[in-house]
Amino acid sequence: RKPKPAHMHRSAILRTGTLLRRRGIQLKDIFQHRRQRAMIGAAAITWVAMCTTNAWRWSALSEQAAGSPAPSASPGNPPGVGKIVLGSKSQTRQDILREMGYTFEILPANIDEKAIRCSDPQELVLRLGHAKADAIQETVRSTYDHVKDKVLLITGDQVVVHEGIIREKPESNEEAREFIQGYGRSPPETVGSVVVTDVKTGKRWARVDSAKIFYRPIPEHVIDALIEEGEVMYSAGGLRVEDPLVAPYLVRIEGTKDSVMGLCKKDVAFCMEQAVADAGQPV
Repeated sequence: RKPKPAHMHRSAILRTGTLLRRRGIQLKDIFQHRRQRAMIGAAAITWVAMCTTNAWRWSALSEQAAGSPAPSASPGNPPGVGKIVLGSKSQTRQDILREMGYTFEILPANIDEKAIRCSDPQELVLRLGHAKADAIQETVRSTYDHVKDKVLLITGDQVVVHEGIIREKPESNEEAREFIQGYGRSPPETVGSVVVTDVKTGKRWARVDSAKIFYRPIPEHVIDALIEEGEVMYSAGGLRVEDPLVAPYLVRIEGTKDSVMGLCKKDVAFCMEQAVADAGQPV
């Protein structure tokens, strides 16, 4: 059929509007009602989508609980571990453990690190990690003797090796300046240990990791600012790769940043797994 002329459509609309007004109904009310129905329909669709999404999430969580692959780090301590104690006051080590999802207590092991000497940096950091555990193991055991599950103590140490020389925490501003100036000349290497002790059985698991850091020459005014901040005095070799002041001069890291910062996540995870399972070869 031929389409009706446009003026006939307009006439029909006008007649409809007149009839509705006689009955006390406005066209705008009809249009508003239709908009409201459309909004209700959209809200219903959104609600269904949210329910579907939440159902999928709960399904995924159930699969994880049943043994499916879980995210790399989940909050809380491993099953069977009643307490974790970190034998260090280092803020970066505390931050790294929190990033891994562990909850823990802090009990610094205040030992005379200078009294323990060794020319091999890997052996040195292991000796220091064990010495720190020796210093507080009995205190931790007696403090948490009421805990039925495992009580694990985490200790460790780090040194910086630069041009064949072992660097520990600088003892003066001049020594810190000397350390930092040299890093633009040749790359320093961090060597760090992790020692996990089951304080009830006395068994220990230990690992050593290293990383190399490459810098461009660091300007004197930046070194001045680093020394003025003071944090370099509490870092092995005066090295603070996480400091924004040195970020523009950092070229690359061969290894992991957490290892450079003093606690290798991979080694912590390995030693913790071995300790929880009471497996491997304790040291």
